[in-house]
Amino acid sequence: MPTFARNQIASALRKRVDAHLKGYRQNVGLLGSAGLGKTDLLSAAYREFSAHPNLLCAYVRAESLDFENLADRWAGALLAGYCRSECLQIPDAREFVHSDTLEARIPKTFQMIQKIRRSLHKEPQEALLQNLFALSGVLTQESGKKLILMLDDFQEMGGLPCADPFGLLGREIMVQKDTLYLVSSSHPERAREIFREKLSLLFGNFEVMELRPFDFQETADFISRHFPKTTFSTPQKKLLIDLTNGDPLYLDLILDRLKFYLSPETEEYVSDGLLFLALREELLDHKGRIALLFERILDPLLRQCREGSASLRVLAAVASGRHRLGEIASSAGIKTQEAQKILQKLVHDDHVRKWGTFFLMEDPLFRFWLREVFLRKQKLCVPDESAVGTELLGAMRRRMELMAHEDEKFFFSRVERLFKEFRQDAVEMEARKMKCPQFLEVACHPAEGRFSLLEAKNQKQRWLCLVADRHVLEEDVLALMDLRDKPVKKTQQKIIIALAGIDQNAKLMAQTAKIQLWGLRELNSLLAAFDLPKLMIFEDRKSYGPSLGALAQSLYSS
Repeated sequence: MPTFARNQIASALRKRVDAHLKGYRQNVGLLGSAGLGKTDLLSAAYREFSAHPNLLCAYVRAESLDFENLADRWAGALLAGYCRSECLQIPDAREFVHSDTLEARIPKTFQMIQKIRRSLHKEPQEALLQNLFALSGVLTQESGKKLILMLDDFQEMGGLPCADPFGLLGREIMVQKDTLYLVSSSHPERAREIFREKLSLLFGNFEVMELRPFDFQETADFISRHFPKTTFSTPQKKLLIDLTNGDPLYLDLILDRLKFYLSPETEEYVSDGLLFLALREELLDHKGRIALLFERILDPLLRQCREGSASLRVLAAVASGRHRLGEIASSAGIKTQEAQKILQKLVHDDHVRKWGTFFLMEDPLFRFWLREVFLRKQKLCVPDESAVGTELLGAMRRRMELMAHEDEKFFFSRVERLFKEFRQDAVEMEARKMKCPQFLEVACHPAEGRFSLLEAKNQKQRWLCLVADRHVLEEDVLALMDLRDKPVKKTQQKIIIALAGIDQNAKLMAQTAKIQLWGLRELNSLLAAFDLPKLMIFEDRKSYGPSLGALAQSLYSS
């Protein structure tokens, strides 16, 4: 995807490869949810790096039918990488094992592959897997070239019939200094657990690069690229952003569906009804690709009989806005201990994310579909889904109207409402746990600087929060630092919510003064935890109609 964030990752990968060629290796873990373009990024990296004369590139999709299937593809990927590097014709997969050319050029590697194949049904799986992982080290020694070994969805190797496959891989990573491991995973939490517990050996640590959904402006630009001559209203763009969270796969499928009714080359406006129709067909129609994708996600839960029913009720509770353990258990009609056990499994399978004391579903479109389509279909007493379609259209319209109503509010009132929702909750901000106390009073106070302040307090604590919709400078940080505690002894927390960024010197100054810095992403994470609408800021290049209030319009245009 031609976006800034993805260009940054591609640039970082080039630096790691250049350092690897000079003898310094830093393995890389590329994490992100399914559909964000990790495989596309690996494919582009494979094409680019395999053209270097001193590099070998091997791409292995770790998901496999069985060990024999993985062994064939692993060995084939290494041999194909060698052939590309030496400008040799890449043989057919069945001809690799009979290639006289390869046997003459890399005899040790070739013989080791033959040995693995002959021993497939004779030796223990663990010994075979160890030999397979060692194969890349033999090839780098024999070829005299550095290797980039790409393992796509590497966490799937955990299903191999071996006691500790990642332990074996970790030992090979530690000794193979000429092999740079570039692994990807669509299950970030599971991948981090593997990095932390299995692959943290000396010289084997992984630098994690996270591929995230498009931000607000990137999403708006993505829509414009699909329909360069078509005008979407601001509420329409915000609805797409709110539902998809900038996921390029969802956006691509929805906009592709819209092209059935609207030509990208036709210069015209999009009606709300047409956009709702495209969304309805993707989410409800039996041929809707997004609906089929979501049904496939739910399928393992639906096949688990009684346990699956309880898991589905827990998932439905989270989708309906219950994020704390007690309220999830109550909504699902089960005991707290059982709900906790189910949630642990859902977290492990990446259906739910644990964030402090909250349990969240980070995919808003799946959450919306589960609540407005799947659960409604479960209550049908007649073979007619038209009522579900009508309810779905109403839900989309209400969502759009809610966002328009929230846009009329000033930034401070949005944060003020958020602080009033705190109930002694715990969250994680900047990899640190933070308590969100229940405040008795939350109010806005004018300040002498460029911004006003929010003050939130109870009998023991006092928070001062600067909400900045423009770039934060050193003078703003100084103004917040100069505010002293009142005579009453209270724990004081100072926060800057920098919605439009912060100057580097101002950032360093704030960090030194132990002032917490929240960006738009951190603020929206908190809003989502309390089931409040996101705050969206982007440069609206194409819009029509009354979509924002006068105050909001001036802020967005600035």
